[in-house]
Amino acid sequence: YNPLLLSSPAALGGVIVRDEPSYSEFAGCKRAKELLEEFLPSDLLYHGNLFPDYATQEQLYNRGTGNPALPGEGYEYARYIDDYIEIFRPRVLSYDYYPMVGEDGYIREGYFGNMSVIRNRAAEAEIPFWVYIQTCSFNASVRVPDEGEIGWLVNTSLAYGAKGIQYFTYCLPNDDGEVFRGAMVDREGNKTPIYDYVQRVNGQIAAVDEILMCSFSEGVIVTGSTPCPVPEGDIATAYTERIEIEAGHVLTGCFDHRGNPVYYAVNNSIAEPDRAVFSLEGQKGYYIVDGEKREFENRVEILLEEGQGVLIVPEG
Repeated sequence: YNPLLLSSPAALGGVIVRDEPSYSEFAGCKRAKELLEEFLPSDLLYHGNLFPDYATQEQLYNRGTGNPALPGEGYEYARYIDDYIEIFRPRVLSYDYYPMVGEDGYIREGYFGNMSVIRNRAAEAEIPFWVYIQTCSFNASVRVPDEGEIGWLVNTSLAYGAKGIQYFTYCLPNDDGEVFRGAMVDREGNKTPIYDYVQRVNGQIAAVDEILMCSFSEGVIVTGSTPCPVPEGDIATAYTERIEIEAGHVLTGCFDHRGNPVYYAVNNSIAEPDRAVFSLEGQKGYYIVDGEKREFENRVEILLEEGQGVLIVPEG
């Protein structure tokens, strides 16, 4: 209990109940939420952030403590998500996935697969999903992302339908079992180059959120190559007849915005730019790139830098 929380409730948006809880902690998280609800405002967000799918079954079930014992049939990731939703009843489904590993541009292959599970479970529960964006390294096998990689992480998340973007981390943590590098602000409070990377991509988020926050994700279209497999069930087949895309490597999120189609496309490469052409015969509207709004008629032709995103809004 902290009386300061009650003295300035307008400054309190929510409570982080547990970061990366295991199944064995779900009931305790629920009870903590119930206790907090007794003396805090009722409209607060009680937040939990889930493990990625590369966590071990022991981490997912008992956080590696061995208590309770792992079920004989094991404990799969999809069940972990389902149990969390059923027990904790979250208002948003949040998870982290840090795919920039090694030093040679490698991306964990399960990136879109994990996002697919989260996206689908969130849709079934009729709640939004949030992601964490990697801005730092915390061990020797994880690299500090560059600007194109941070843009790719943010923009692929938006294309997949994420409604919340979180960053790990803002300030560089002290080393305590893990060795940290990167982040937006160093331990002396100085802005790093990553601060500017995030600021630029946040400008794009601010410019497109009025549309994307009010749109329902219908799936994605994969054009050309992709650094990670996209689950076949996520392909928006109904939209492939509405828009023609020519590109070397573009991922296009397809959305229903109040009954009308809109598209959020991203250069699906962290290594090279891509000149993409989006043909929408007989239609005109606007697109937003780098936070700037521009008009189009019949087609959008644009050079997308590594990881860069563009919102395309047909209006007739």
